[in-house]
Amino acid sequence: MSLVQVTYRQGEIKRVPRGQDPFIEIELDDRQRIIAMDMRRKIFINPERKTDDWTWWAFVETRL
Repeated sequence: MSLVQVTYRQGEIKRVPRGQDPFIEIELDDRQRIIAMDMRRKIFINPERKTDDWTWWAFVETRL
């Protein structure tokens, strides 16, 4: 059994061409791993808009 710390990270991804899925890169060291993550498109009413904005969050576990 080991002691761990869990931190929350979040961010936005702006202006992704519609129809494409974005990706993110999170820098982790050897003691870290992502234990949960979600990414969601923000909903806009304007159908003429050609890009989408996204929000993401992740829980990162760090072994101490």
